[in-house]
Amino acid sequence: MNVDFSTGFSRRFRKLPQDIQIIAKVKLKIFIVDHWEPSLKTHKLHGKREEQWAFSINYEYRVVFRQQDEEILLVDIGLHDDVY
Repeated sequence: MNVDFSTGFSRRFRKLPQDIQIIAKVKLKIFIVDHWEPSLKTHKLHGKREEQWAFSINYEYRVVFRQQDEEILLVDIGLHDDVY
């Protein structure tokens, strides 16, 4: 499965605190290998983002992504309340 990053995702990633970036890189590597790894807490979103999914970086930070066929696009990253 191919994983790509949107421009918005990349821009928001660079604005994250350095310690969160380090954790996020580890979680992204896990995600690329296994999207359903239990530690990621991958889940379907609802409401205005019902076509998207999310996984946890830690208790506060999330990554939002969209899956289409064999393509995954990471669309957002940030605090839970900011990305939902």
